[in-house]
Amino acid sequence: MNRSEAYFGLHFDFHAESGEVVPSIFRPEAFEAVLDVVKPDYIQCDTKGHPGISSYPTKVGTPPENCPHDVLKTLRSITKERGISLYGHHSSVYDAKVCADHPQWEAILPSGEPNGKFLSVFSPYADEILIPQLKELAGEYGLDGVWLDGDCWGARVDYSIWAVSAYKAKYGAEPPRPEDENYEHYREFCRQGFLDYVNHYITEVHAEYPDFEIISNWIYSRSMPFPITLPVCCLSGDLDSRDALSGGRIHGRVYEARGLSWDLMGWGFNLQPEKANFTGHNHTLKGRDQHLQEAASVLMLGGGYQVYNLQYGSGGTVQDWAIPIWKDTAEFCRERTICHKGRLLSQVGVLLPNQPNPVSVDNCFSLNDSARSFNAWICLLQESGLSCSAVFEHDDFSRFPVLVAPNSDAYSPEAMAKLTAYVQRGGRLIIDGGSTEHLQALTGIVKKSEEENRLVFLEGDGRLAAARIPFKEFEAVGAQAVSLCYTENIFEAPSLPSAYLHSVGAGKVCTLTFPMKPFYDFNRAASLYSFVRKLMDAVEYVPYVSVSGSNYAEHTILLKEDCILVNLLNRAGEHQVSAVRCYDEVPSIGPLTVTIRDKAVKSLTQIPENVNLPMTPTEDGFQVTIDRLHIHTILKLEK
Repeated sequence: MNRSEAYFGLHFDFHAESGEVVPSIFRPEAFEAVLDVVKPDYIQCDTKGHPGISSYPTKVGTPPENCPHDVLKTLRSITKERGISLYGHHSSVYDAKVCADHPQWEAILPSGEPNGKFLSVFSPYADEILIPQLKELAGEYGLDGVWLDGDCWGARVDYSIWAVSAYKAKYGAEPPRPEDENYEHYREFCRQGFLDYVNHYITEVHAEYPDFEIISNWIYSRSMPFPITLPVCCLSGDLDSRDALSGGRIHGRVYEARGLSWDLMGWGFNLQPEKANFTGHNHTLKGRDQHLQEAASVLMLGGGYQVYNLQYGSGGTVQDWAIPIWKDTAEFCRERTICHKGRLLSQVGVLLPNQPNPVSVDNCFSLNDSARSFNAWICLLQESGLSCSAVFEHDDFSRFPVLVAPNSDAYSPEAMAKLTAYVQRGGRLIIDGGSTEHLQALTGIVKKSEEENRLVFLEGDGRLAAARIPFKEFEAVGAQAVSLCYTENIFEAPSLPSAYLHSVGAGKVCTLTFPMKPFYDFNRAASLYSFVRKLMDAVEYVPYVSVSGSNYAEHTILLKEDCILVNLLNRAGEHQVSAVRCYDEVPSIGPLTVTIRDKAVKSLTQIPENVNLPMTPTEDGFQVTIDRLHIHTILKLEK
């Protein structure tokens, strides 16, 4: 099956180390049991991990020192018999072995030190090792494609002889250093170097094997918020093993906004301790309901899903006892294929600013404060009962009834012009307190005091919630206070506005006086969610769907062909508790009242239950009741 059409997959890797017998245990019948019971659309297996040792007897890269069985050849045989696609998990820029064998190919840090793990994308590595090995996998082994790991997140600001020479050839000058005013110009040159590297290996492999699908892990994700320029077949990334439900919310929205086929990989285990240990394999497999809840956070956004677990015995086997969990996860996903490739109905849009990384960061593509603020807003809005989407600076703002501008050190002139036009024409904009000064030309709000950490008590729904956060006082001419925060946990204490509302042209702007992420990280109290809903009321936003009955219910609204799919997710459980590595039970919630403001809907079917629910008319639409929600359900609306 073509990857862009695939819906559910299994991923196995193990990152072979030097001196390892590959495989040390060989049980092909365990893999066959997985395929026959779980029936995935595709399998991703190990072909080369980050240490740089291939997991099969390659003639191009570095083969295992002791390889009694060719596991890759066996996997190709048993998947082909069953009509299941096979992809390789292959490390790209991250290759410790090539760095050791070819130190002149390493990316050199601005300090002048080699990094020891990541290769220069300007070096001969792609032509001499990566591309020939991908062709080996496509030709000799007949794989359907590869999932290239350690790619964009391995790209570095690079001062190797290869990068410096390329810059001199193009610009006739020495590359700027971190202390130079035009250093960002060089970092952009290195970012483009990575994109050229990806385009090169795709073009070269496809010249000989045009149907070989190449997926670059995390390309065009939240750390790469600019327009797509490369011929990528689909988008994919792997979620953090901890709190993957929140990760699915965030990353899924970024990929959904790209308009391409996409999937996300949930780690089927948690790590002990927190950091990955490829040699110790110190993993705890997640429970059934935990798998289903994490999968639902992706499916409800229109994406495909895959589950990751290790190949044990140095690549030769998998755990038999985990197969029933994978089977249940696969069946849960297949019952919800109606969501695949659905697109989010434009409701609340959260802008992902194209802000450069801090100068101190050597990664070409990494998280900055804007992305972290974006993450907090996505989670906060969903937890507040609002359906939200990711919005890039190059997107059309006008299709969103409300936009949120998260904390950012700078908005580009182009973004500023678009935001101004959006509001002038009637749009509603909520500005994070961290961006108030940078968007002053739009808000008219002037800073009165320097930022200081304060203990404040935020009002929401008649209650107060405490957080020690960065806070500034502002002067707002012609604006009204939307809500207040207090100096003590009583309403008789002195207070200051926590948000201002004013009109700009035909639109409305609501400006916070504090950055949201520190508050969200410190205290996710119910009153914080009430505060967010108060902001929406202030800008007169009426959502298409509202859900009441439980604070653990969140929803999305997908458009799929000629129908609307309202997805309901129960986020209850211990997914945010760091000490809980595995949980088998998600407590059910309900009854839930779902209000849908659409008079044109003629019928409603609940999926996968396949029942027609009674619709109680309201002034602007109708209501339905869900008696019990375990993890996830879909309301299919037809007009």
